[in-house]
Amino acid sequence: MQSQREAIFRLSGEKKEFADEAHQARLAFEKREKEYVARIDKLDLLVKQKVSECEATGKLLEEKTSECEASELLVEEVSADCRWLLSRAVPLLADRIVNSTELATYMFELG
Repeated sequence: MQSQREAIFRLSGEKKEFADEAHQARLAFEKREKEYVARIDKLDLLVKQKVSECEATGKLLEEKTSECEASELLVEEVSADCRWLLSRAVPLLADRIVNSTELATYMFELG
């Protein structure tokens, strides 16, 4: 009977050791799980920030593209205006030069 009590006591001690080991393993697992969840949350936040930055960059790109298109249209308009002015100005200047008595006098004086 004494040996059975000792066996029960010994087995109870082993059971307690196994329970303690299981508890420690469970705590370690929970700690690792919390660390993984924290890392995942941190990465998720980083992804959201990068997505936000990409969206902002996309909007900026769209704005700059619109500005470039507007500038190209303005260049075309200015170029057309310059061509029109040149086509009108050259004949007007030539007419003024030809019909200018002042210029004729000046050129006569030059020789």
